[in-house]
Amino acid sequence: MCAIIDAAHRLGLKVHVHSSTLRHSKEALQAGVDALAQSIADAPVDCEFIALMKRNGAAYTTTHSQYRSFAGTADWISRLQALDNWRVIPDEARQRIGGPEGGLAV
Repeated sequence: MCAIIDAAHRLGLKVHVHSSTLRHSKEALQAGVDALAQSIADAPVDCEFIALMKRNGAAYTTTHSQYRSFAGTADWISRLQALDNWRVIPDEARQRIGGPEGGLAV
């Protein structure tokens, strides 16, 4: 893992790792990873994890929100539209995603 991360960094690339356990996430951070993509599901994060995240300046992307989004599309669409205070979502997109049945129109 260290060799892959070092090679990517030499090329100016950021390394993202998919890990859902605290142990594997810490190992990736110790190896120099730049970002974790997945929610740590097996244990609460601890001070060592947080220190490693800070040391690396690493990003943490939880996927719980994505799972929730697509597990209940109608609810997700309602939440998305409720948060669109500035009407960033174009009307055409609103019509395609927000029909009365709450499903995606194609």
